[in-house]
Amino acid sequence: MSNEKIVENVKKAEDEVSALKKQLDELNASKESWFSKKSDIGKEIREKINKVKELKKERNSLTNSVRDLKKKRNTLNKEIGSKIKNVLAKKKVVGGKRVNPSKLKKDIESLEFKLQTEPMKIEAEERIMKKINEMKEELKSFEKEKGESEEFKKVSKEVDNLKEDANKIHEQLQTKADKSQDLHETLIKISKEIDDLKEKEEEAYKKFFDYKQEFTQVNNKLKDKIKVVRKPIEKSKQKALEEKAQKVEKKISNKKKLTTEDLLVMQRNNK
Repeated sequence: MSNEKIVENVKKAEDEVSALKKQLDELNASKESWFSKKSDIGKEIREKINKVKELKKERNSLTNSVRDLKKKRNTLNKEIGSKIKNVLAKKKVVGGKRVNPSKLKKDIESLEFKLQTEPMKIEAEERIMKKINEMKEELKSFEKEKGESEEFKKVSKEVDNLKEDANKIHEQLQTKADKSQDLHETLIKISKEIDDLKEKEEEAYKKFFDYKQEFTQVNNKLKDKIKVVRKPIEKSKQKALEEKAQKVEKKISNKKKLTTEDLLVMQRNNK
């Protein structure tokens, strides 16, 4: 092969090497870009997973609080129901007749005084005694109903206080339950985002892997082309070295003085 042809082939190979290097740089940039995207997405996924763990912990705490508050509320409601039931069982309907206890006592005293101070027939005395007994029974019934009424008021107040406590607990329960529900919905939303990010991460990794494979292929191709470029150059250098070595050997045969360059030629040729 003529030197012109060799030079032409080398020039062509050098152009191909230059083009392959440029392609390799572009592929490497794309490869690293997709790897960076994959890393960024992976970091975002880890952050969201940590957020999910924190939210789950908070939600579970709220759920436990809601459960405890429900138990307290149910206990209060049972106590309220029990007290109301007992009051209703003891409560008696007071008769339609309105009673004035002071007047009733005075009337009884007046009749008793009359019995003691005034002479009267047996029939009249019996009628007064009967009236006194009826009035005493009426007074006694009134006192009993009055006591039951006071007890009813006391228990009613207790029931009102218990209801107020139950309402407060219900409000706390509702607030925590609403917050727990909000957290649950947020968890679902973030979990969906994580799934979407995982798909994007997988896509980014696939792109990175594809570019990496193409990079490897082009890099191997570049190495082969560099060998093609170097081979004739090395061959030419070797031939020139051998020619110089022959000249040096001829000088040695003719017992001529060797230069430093001659010695270097012989050293390189013997490698």
